[in-house]
Amino acid sequence: MRSALITALILISGTVFSQVSPGEISLLEKLDSVGNSVSPAKHFARLYITATANAIYFWQTRTEEEKKLNRRFERRFASYFFSAADSFRNGKKIPEEWSSYFHTSDTSLLQYQLLGINAHINGDIWKTLTAEFSSSELKLYKNSFLAFNKTLNKQYFSLYEESLIRNRRMRFLHQITYGMDRWYCSQMLLKWRKRQMKLAEIYYSKPALFLRKEKSLSKKKLRLDKAIINIF
Repeated sequence: MRSALITALILISGTVFSQVSPGEISLLEKLDSVGNSVSPAKHFARLYITATANAIYFWQTRTEEEKKLNRRFERRFASYFFSAADSFRNGKKIPEEWSSYFHTSDTSLLQYQLLGINAHINGDIWKTLTAEFSSSELKLYKNSFLAFNKTLNKQYFSLYEESLIRNRRMRFLHQITYGMDRWYCSQMLLKWRKRQMKLAEIYYSKPALFLRKEKSLSKKKLRLDKAIINIF
């Protein structure tokens, strides 16, 4: 039976139930389950489930071919988060991208959310794109993948406003930057997703360059993890 939370999320997003695929419902249900667990994974899962409901609504306006490609992307993309959560629960080695998320102690809700966003976007997207799509399929998916940035940005602004209420350091950062942090972070989010698509493209076209870029990106991600832990 569909949970009340999933029903509410779909209704709020404006999506018609008949247009939601069984795979999308299954993904929402699994995120809901993790979100109700005792694992640290619950903090990102609760953010992820809202993002997924909004994504489902966005993709209803796209072509059937685009929808099919995105369902493949979402299934594979989510598997990296679930794999990390399962590894933590079973006491196994955590994937490097998610190490900071699961191994940082005394973590606030905002830190969990930001560490999760960093891991999932800067650590998992290019892997998903290259594992799921051929070079020709990437070209078909690229425009709609980037078009989703506007919807994603709306959720970022919602998270930002909530964080201003909950987090003292977030309010301080907002004050000293005269609110420019809100705009800057939204632009960074969009830049990250564009960079992930570019990384996936050169994975096929320029393997040597890909290796250098991926190594550099991994270092940037780790530095950002440290900044999240130290600042927030």
